[in-house]
Amino acid sequence: MNTRKTTATGVKNWRNFCREYGLDTYVSFGRSLQDREVMTARLADWMQWNTERRVLSGANAGNLAMTSADSFYAYLAALIRATKEAREEWNPTITLEEMMQRIKKQFGTGKKRKMPIFLSMIDEMEATRAIDVRNRGGLQAATILLITIFGLLRISEVINLKWKDVKIEVLRTPGYRNSSPDTVLIMTLTLRNTKTARFNEGLPEYVVLCQRRPHVNSRGGSWDPIELTKAWRRVKEMERTFHNEKKVFDMPKDEYRKFLKRSLEKIGIASNSYGTHSGRIGGATMMWEGGASDAEIMKFGRWKSDSWKVYCRQVKTKCLAMSRLMGESQLRTGSLVGCGVDATIELTE
Repeated sequence: MNTRKTTATGVKNWRNFCREYGLDTYVSFGRSLQDREVMTARLADWMQWNTERRVLSGANAGNLAMTSADSFYAYLAALIRATKEAREEWNPTITLEEMMQRIKKQFGTGKKRKMPIFLSMIDEMEATRAIDVRNRGGLQAATILLITIFGLLRISEVINLKWKDVKIEVLRTPGYRNSSPDTVLIMTLTLRNTKTARFNEGLPEYVVLCQRRPHVNSRGGSWDPIELTKAWRRVKEMERTFHNEKKVFDMPKDEYRKFLKRSLEKIGIASNSYGTHSGRIGGATMMWEGGASDAEIMKFGRWKSDSWKVYCRQVKTKCLAMSRLMGESQLRTGSLVGCGVDATIELTE
């Protein structure tokens, strides 16, 4: 394959690599396993070269040439296409696929997921009035944010809610954390046409949100998803725009995203790594850090796989608990089961 006759971006990138290392740009896997291995190794080196190559000048000086798995696949696809157009057989060994899997793991979307928003950040927004619930836009944005966190909801699910899908009621509970019986407000949301509805034969899904109970030792704020929803309903009623068949929120997704990012910037947090999914991510992470089981998180967040684990960033307290498990270990050689050998330890003076 003569790559000099094509201008595909991936092929130009391949040509630059070959020029730098004095290699022939022609792609051929030969007729033997050894030929295949040599050509595959060269392609794998090309992939690695792309991960390490740095821009030496300009606005992006010092940045990696490519930082996403998609761009690597696009480059490789261009080379495959050019090879076949030259009527050569594309026949690498499994080594190239293994390289692409490593690249996907390193640069895949899972590594670029948005960061979680925690209640401590919400409380700071309240204290500093980064989101001011006294005005219409602030109240609506805060309500959406709290619902995504406490309900582990996708932004599309919140935006599509209608008032007929929101039910607030009083529930008598046996007690909270070993306390005496109490009554609390709960809000049940009926979700229709969700991303996971196909797993439920198209039937609605339900999410129950409880009143927020700030920890006794925290300086938690007063924002609560149910109270904010009630306040937002009063606004709609005063505007005479409330109706059971109408949507709860009229703030578009893009406007909410901008509102959220501006609020984060006001409390000193760079907003580039945050988005509309950050509430759902934060809720899952806080549940996980608080000791909820995998099954509980999956059920509450309506995940049908373990994909939620991608969201849960490392939490220092969780790491500390795991480290303590090792530090407090009392295991000895004789503690092993079925080790097959007896260890004798001789003490010498």
